[in-house]
Amino acid sequence: MHSAYFETRFTFPGGRPELPASFAIISAFAPTGQTWNPERNAKADRALQHELATRGALPIRVIGSSPDGGHREPSWCAQLRLEEALKVGRRFLQDAIYWVEEGMLWVTACGVSDQRVEVEPFRDHLDGD
Repeated sequence: MHSAYFETRFTFPGGRPELPASFAIISAFAPTGQTWNPERNAKADRALQHELATRGALPIRVIGSSPDGGHREPSWCAQLRLEEALKVGRRFLQDAIYWVEEGMLWVTACGVSDQRVEVEPFRDHLDGD
């Protein structure tokens, strides 16, 4: 998995909401190594939001960014089972998704192996608190 995944910072526009004990963070933007035009990214983001809402996952906007803020990517927090979140990630062509369980942040590959790597406490990756 790309090393940048382990350095991602997260910001909740408008302040941090109450979050469930376990949830996924999923993006629909161009995966690492690809570039899509803004319209394609926005269309994929809207489709992801709709799919999460249809699944009853109550999507919450979160922005993932590089530590220096040079790269920012809108994403969605969603209360799904991990297996379901991985299916959604694959459907939206993602290399990996984030998984938060009991306060711990994980990066989970959306490939065949679904490799899951523990990062550190989620709170250590939050900005704006």
